[in-house]
Amino acid sequence: WYQRRVHGGAGSDLNSLHLRVPECWAALKAARIVYGVGFLITIPGDAVEVAAQQAEESGMIFCTNLSAPFVVNAPKFAGRLLRLLARTTVVFGNECELRALALARGWPEAESVEQLAVRAWGLLGGDEQRRTAVITRGDQPTVVARADGRTEIHPIVDVAPGCLVDTDGAGDAYAGGYLAGLARGLLVADCCSIGAHAAATVIQSRGCTFPVPFLCSALPAAPSAEV
Repeated sequence: WYQRRVHGGAGSDLNSLHLRVPECWAALKAARIVYGVGFLITIPGDAVEVAAQQAEESGMIFCTNLSAPFVVNAPKFAGRLLRLLARTTVVFGNECELRALALARGWPEAESVEQLAVRAWGLLGGDEQRRTAVITRGDQPTVVARADGRTEIHPIVDVAPGCLVDTDGAGDAYAGGYLAGLARGLLVADCCSIGAHAAATVIQSRGCTFPVPFLCSALPAAPSAEV
């Protein structure tokens, strides 16, 4: 086994002043969907909160992720996390991160992933009909919580054990694929399908890399009517 360490690099200094550089601010204001990773609540800068506020005030879709168990269950980050989620429309996470959130929030340990996903959905803000909690579960189907306590189960793409190389980046790839579908106005099922294909592709290579044909072939040809 090995212990993985995260080095934030330049990201550790990110703050809202960077966002307010004219070209960055113009890009933010022109966006329809904004994605800011949850890791940003662990640094002093307020970039992710400012981006989320701008998205909320402008009617954009703000998305984030739970990032890691240590992020969601650390008391020192709890306030920032809840405030960020209250401005979030779509949140991504895996089962371990969801259960860490459940532990931090005092939710019943015996509850299923589906039940906990609904609870996580309840922390989100924005348009109720658009709010979505997307919970991946490794080699198990993805759980999606939506309005009115509904949960959906969406399949993943099976990868033969001999083809599995590196799972780092799988969750980020899933989120990226999902957001690509969301930007095209696709159904949640289609967004999950693209995310699953992206995750299945990235875990077959060392590092977060994609073959060029994937970028052209993974998206459905025509957008669906519902987001």
